[in-house]
Amino acid sequence: APFSSPAPPQALQDCVEDLVRPFRDDAIDQVVGIDAMGFILGAAIALTLRKGFVTIRKAGHLCVETRTQTYRDYTDREKVMEIRTDAIGP
Repeated sequence: APFSSPAPPQALQDCVEDLVRPFRDDAIDQVVGIDAMGFILGAAIALTLRKGFVTIRKAGHLCVETRTQTYRDYTDREKVMEIRTDAIGP
């Protein structure tokens, strides 16, 4: 069988709590998650903190005005990420 057993829900909850702990007392307005794995943990963190969630996507996936930023990935290839211009403020 490809999956022997599902991960227990407590494992995700513990992971999110560990990630949130250093920021519990910070004044956070929104949580931002980077495409694509950051969407999973970022959304869970946003729910835990009761904050909004903003996605940073690979270029070409948003059909609104965006700001872009180039970066080098783990294979040293240059890529572009983008975010909605109205997604975050100062």
